[in-house]
Amino acid sequence: MENTFDIIIQSMTDEEWQKLKLKVESMKAFQKVEAFKNKRDFAIGFGEWLLKHSLVASYDDEGSSCWVVPDGKGDMYNTQELYNIYILGTWDDCDGCDEDEDYE
Repeated sequence: MENTFDIIIQSMTDEEWQKLKLKVESMKAFQKVEAFKNKRDFAIGFGEWLLKHSLVASYDDEGSSCWVVPDGKGDMYNTQELYNIYILGTWDDCDGCDEDEDYE
């Protein structure tokens, strides 16, 4: 027994099939562009966050790459740790802000 979708496809003309195929391909291309744009925007956001917190690329005692917060405390993070902090929002947006200032 054929399903409804197969019957519809078989009843289509070549022109109708080509139009449908083009629509599907266009939709897939649009979805890929949107996914790429979202990844790009997220990467830019993470980079801006690194700059905002003045993180500096450095090396730990074992020579592995890390990020350092230049506040004199010597805190070091790998990129995965910073990514988790960024995603979870565990660093207050007002680190180093003057407490008397009014923030939105």
